Amino acid sequence: MSNRLLTLEQACSQVQLSSWAVRRAIADGELRAFKPRGRLRILEDDLIEWLESTLVSANSENRRAYRPRPARASHSFRQHERASNRDRMARSVARGKPQP
Repeated sequence: MSNRLLTLEQACSQVQLSSWAVRRAIADGELRAFKPRGRLRILEDDLIEWLESTLVSANSENRRAYRPRPARASHSFRQHERASNRDRMARSVARGKPQP
């Protein structure tokens, strides 16, 4: 292991994540970082340690069971609402009432 300092861009490149994701890990306290003269620096060892802490195991309790998505309605609520309004207006015209 090395104690090489990485810039934010180098760290992102090494773990193949966006700068937003790495910044969020720093803000959440998951990843240690330094800010000399206003520039973020991350120790390579800390980056590797953070990455290893996110290891997913096959028998993990965090594993979600597969749940199929619920079937979507054939049409949206708005389409239903528009159809109801059209029907209401058609009935009022058939009765001879003026349209609102």
